[in-house]
Parts: sequence; structure tokens; C-alpha cells
Amino acid sequence: MGMKSVVLHQWHSWIYQYWVSPLQVCIPSLVSHTAYPQRDIMLRSALWGASIGRMAITDFRVHIRRLQGEDWSVVYLGADFSFEEIQHILFPNKPQIQSLGRVFLWRIPALVRQFAQQGLLTICELDKLITWQPKMTYSFVTPAWLQQVLDVARPVDAIEADMSQNMRRNLRKARKNEFSYIFTQNPADIRMFYYQMYLPYQKERYGARAVLSSYEEICRTFAQGGLILVKRGEQPICGMMCHAVGDTCKSGPMGVHVDHFDQVGQGCNVALWWFMGDWARQQNLRYFDFGSSRPYTADGVFHFKRQWGTRVKAQPDALSKWVFGAERLPESLRQHLNTQGLIAEIDNQHYQVILLGPNDSSTTIEYDSKLQHALNCGLSGLWIAHPARNMRLRG
Repeated sequence: MGMKSVVLHQWHSWIYQYWVSPLQVCIPSLVSHTAYPQRDIMLRSALWGASIGRMAITDFRVHIRRLQGEDWSVVYLGADFSFEEIQHILFPNKPQIQSLGRVFLWRIPALVRQFAQQGLLTICELDKLITWQPKMTYSFVTPAWLQQVLDVARPVDAIEADMSQNMRRNLRKARKNEFSYIFTQNPADIRMFYYQMYLPYQKERYGARAVLSSYEEICRTFAQGGLILVKRGEQPICGMMCHAVGDTCKSGPMGVHVDHFDQVGQGCNVALWWFMGDWARQQNLRYFDFGSSRPYTADGVFHFKRQWGTRVKAQPDALSKWVFGAERLPESLRQHLNTQGLIAEIDNQHYQVILLGPNDSSTTIEYDSKLQHALNCGLSGLWIAHPARNMRLRG
């Protein structure tokens, strides 16, 4: 590494340590103080500051990568914050990746038009601070992360009635296995949780796609609340951090003990989420925030949470978004994207994206069943893209 690279790396580290990280630490606190008079101004300022700092770390440039799969090719422009996840969504098998260099942010619109003229889909991973969106046949924006929230102030019977049949069956199985739980604020428990539950489970579950928090970040979250620890007898099986923010119980990182991954099949994860809701009710909280999910309905984490009857909400402290743009799409790619159930954010509401071909019409799409599926996922409806016109269908 040359002297220039060393200096640049140190500069980037300084920006993150003394600029971006302090802002990211204070943003959740600002989100929670809904009654604070200057809260909105301070929150917007912190989000803007963190976004500018993150862009400064990347020298206000993005990577350009062409991803070639078996049946289609796409172009990614971004800082690689979610590159592994985007690959996973767009391709059923690992694509070949060709680096096309780096460019400054202001060159993105011209490049997207250029790739669109070649018949390619582009995905730009941008900070939410950037409001640009291409005007193309297929163009929509998804949040990089979103929230799924459940109203737990209702009677237990009403909560169970809104669950999917599959989730009610899994809950019955978990109850038969006699899991129990404790709420703990013991520092020794958080160390055990981090190294024996959180790290091994996240790496096993997500592999290269895992977004891992440091031990220091976990401890900061732990200090705001505590840890729900699920046991079978005296043996800790799994756990999840939580804390109260206003009238909401917010879930944090979770994990399963490295020696008890088999207990997932026995319902320990279902018991964990149910116990979290029980703890929230005991604290007289109204909502249970199931935490961050990726923005597509085919995602296993999203599907698990939506089976509880959750509703989708914007994540106020999210810093990134994905901007999709194309003039035309290969039929195989269009069908694949439709099976993924991408979620567009429009006017602070969330819609499942349906991409139609030039020969499709309203008579060739089962709107009723797709709309009902979107509503069951806690969304506001469908956003339908057609070469002739776009439209929204609401429940």
C-alpha cells in the first residue's frame, strides 16, 4: 500500500470514527424522543450528516459492477453496503462479476441512461439524501431496510387470530416443548449471547450476506434495555436484545446457541418472538417492532415476521436505498423479479412491485390474489409497472 493510500485510509477511518459513528449512535435516541420539541430538526440533521460522512468515506464515488448470470445481466452502481444481498435477490445462482471501475456520484444519471439503452437493468445503491430517480419504463425505489411492527395491546386471542395458520401451528409446537424465558441485564449474559449465540448463528444463517454488529455496538444496545433469554430447563437456547422506546418494544440482534441449532426445528425461535411480545405487554407497551427486514416478500426473514400479522413501516434511521431503472427487461428477468416481491416505498407507504411486459394487460394478471397477498404481507397494496402506464392498487 503506497503512502497516498495509507493517508487516505487513515482519513477515511478518522471520518468514520469522529463523524459518522457518533451520528449513527445518536440517531436511534433521536428517533425514540418523539415528544422532544426540536427532535425532527435534529434527526434530519443527524441523518444528513451521517449520509454526507458516508459519501465522504467513499470519496463521493461508487463502484460499477456488471453481474452476468445464466440468463440475464444487470449493472450495479454503489458503495457495496448491500452488494451481497442484491446479488442474492437478482440471481438464483452466483453470477460472474466484472468490475467497471469507479465514478463520481454526479455521473450516475448519464451512466444509467447509457446502460438502459443497452437493454440492461441498473440497481443504484444510494444514500437516502440523494433524491434522484430515473424516468424510465421500469423505475422504482426500495428501502435497503424496513420495519415490521405488531400491535400487541390487543387481547392475545386477537393477536393469534391474525397470525397465519402455519405460525399458529408452530406456536403450538413451541408450547409443547416447554420453553421458558427470563429478561436479564447481567453483563455476563450479553457476552455469552454475543460469542455463543449471535455471531455463530448469524454466520451460519446468512454466510457472506450477514451484517454483523461489533461487540461494542451490541453492548450499547444492551445498555438501553436487556436480553430476552429463552431456556429449556436451565439450558440457554436462544436470545434477543430488546428495549422500550416510547410505546414500542424494539427488538435487537438475536441468535441461537451454537450447541443448539437443532432447537430451531423444535420452535425455539417462535418461542423467542412470542416471549418478546409477552414481555412488551407486561411493560404496558402497545407495539412490538420485529426489527429490520430486507425489502422483498420472498425473503425468509420477512416471511417469518409477516406470518405474525405485522405491518410494514419505514425505518426512520435507514441511510440507504436501492434505485431500479430499465427501459426494457428480458422476460426471464422480469418474471424472476416478480417472484421476489420487491417492495417499493412511495409517499412513505409500501407496495409490492409487479412488472408487466409490453403485451400484458389487466386481464392477464390476477390482481385480486396478488393484492390480497400484498395486504397479508402488511403492505398498502400493489405498484404495477407497465410500458404504457404505472398504477397503484390499494386494499
